[in-house]
Amino acid sequence: AMACHLRIAAEGARFGQPEINLGIIPGYGGTQRLPRLIGISNALHLLLSGEMIDAQRA
Repeated sequence: AMACHLRIAAEGARFGQPEINLGIIPGYGGTQRLPRLIGISNALHLLLSGEMIDAQRA
């Protein structure tokens, strides 16, 4: 979804970088695109914690 120009999410959608919880680096430019989309502080939180956020928070 990060590479899309328009993002639409259902109420039950969840977003994050689940690869973090598996001990692998996010693919497809996730570590580069995420800070550009949501800011470095929010991106670092998601990238370091592996937390998933809901559609409302996203």
